[in-house]
Amino acid sequence: MSDSNTGSQSPRQRTSRLLHLLTQTPMHVGAGFGPGAVDRPIQRERPTGFPVIPGPTLKGALAAAWLEAGASEGNPAGMQRDAQGRWLFGDNRPGQTAPSRLHVSEARLLAFPVRSARGGFAWVTCPLILRRYARDGGLAALKPDGTPNHDLLPRESPRDHQALFHRQGILALGDRIVLEDYTLFYREELPPQLPGALQSLLPADPVWTELSSRLVLVSDSLLSYLVQTACEVVQHAALDAGSGAVRAGSIYSQENVPAETMFYARIMAREEAEPRPAQGQARGALDLFRERMEKGGICQVGGDASTGHGLCSVAVKNPVA
Repeated sequence: MSDSNTGSQSPRQRTSRLLHLLTQTPMHVGAGFGPGAVDRPIQRERPTGFPVIPGPTLKGALAAAWLEAGASEGNPAGMQRDAQGRWLFGDNRPGQTAPSRLHVSEARLLAFPVRSARGGFAWVTCPLILRRYARDGGLAALKPDGTPNHDLLPRESPRDHQALFHRQGILALGDRIVLEDYTLFYREELPPQLPGALQSLLPADPVWTELSSRLVLVSDSLLSYLVQTACEVVQHAALDAGSGAVRAGSIYSQENVPAETMFYARIMAREEAEPRPAQGQARGALDLFRERMEKGGICQVGGDASTGHGLCSVAVKNPVA
């Protein structure tokens, strides 16, 4: 992928990968204190209400994989990026600033876990999310002959009382399923190649390997409603160290994205006009990034890291050609 249609290489040319994150534990990427019933809501897209991880938050979490113990000016006993991390994510040391080679987009929702009356839970997605994912290079929207690829994308959007799912699957109650408090009627089977294509994104995760039997496609408006009403809301309080009682004024409610939520983001690297041999090209930068991410296998995103929140399985894939 590049900003230029010519075959020659230019400083604006970019190469990209798709990063996928599956939350293993609840995740809180906060939007500050909210005016509603929840004191600390999560970040959401304004028009859709879908949960989102902002690019700066995600980039900082990813760059943490390149931290090493070391003193620096203004941080005599802290952590700093190693040499490879400074090349990939930039150098902000005094007098040695350098730009980031990697560009990280916001992480968008791909599949959201919802309670099911049968089978425990379902992974829910919608046509809007799949079209976005196709536009970002995750699915082939067109067949080689230029016709719409209905093997991966639905022909039409279901209505709010309908859903696409496996009629003989573990979630089905005859010709319907029940998600949260809503009964949805069978419209048709899922696009035949969609469950397998999504399941292959994270083949090493033992929970995600069940995706093909748990995938449900609902309308855009219903998913927007579900993600705004089916996230976890938990109460927090600070205790007085002496008495063990709850400290006055310390109680607040916090919204979390539930475990088993799948996000994706685009990771881009820009070519340099005259790259130095020691640095290599953008593709090399993305290969280094992919190697470190998949070697670790886990990334922590968001707040409450000390209590295990925000642990994510990670996988990096090439965009669909």
